[in-house]
Amino acid sequence: MGTLKFLIVLMVFMLSACVQVPVNSDSRMSNLAVTSVWDMSTKFTSGTSYSISPQHLKSVARETGEIKNAYQRYADGIKANLNAHGFQEQTDAKLAQLHVRFMLALSEDLDDQTISEQFGITPGLQDNQEFSKGSILISITQADTGQRVWHGAIQGFVQEDATEQEREQRRRYVLNMVLAQFHKPH
Repeated sequence: MGTLKFLIVLMVFMLSACVQVPVNSDSRMSNLAVTSVWDMSTKFTSGTSYSISPQHLKSVARETGEIKNAYQRYADGIKANLNAHGFQEQTDAKLAQLHVRFMLALSEDLDDQTISEQFGITPGLQDNQEFSKGSILISITQADTGQRVWHGAIQGFVQEDATEQEREQRRRYVLNMVLAQFHKPH
């Protein structure tokens, strides 16, 4: 009899735990997918120098002024992250030990299949008809050999109606998330 009571209580508990919560659009806005790959195992000492170079798509749906501003803000964010981890920016790319290249892309300009084919990884955030999906692709190569050391990508939904302060917070969060993959020991 004790076993029967236990099973009934367990079933009630399980059924009460199976409450379905509808997904609202706002929760989709915060979804992020990140992935990265170390192409070669290496360690970097504090003070390792890097140069940064944005890579632009040939054809994009957005205005070029808007894109130029976004690239500058993301370049500044990448620099802040790397500098905070002991790397040193070198404005003359010929003197840098590492080259950091990055690209910003909306799904309407660069789809997941092309990212996978051209970049070798795909974060895999599901498409959503309500929101534009954006990707940030980052590649780090050794300057002396040209060999790629690491590459990472992160995707999220573009928050069109966010304030500039909210966008800055989101930018920092997104860059810290993807670059944490580069900074963690491997």
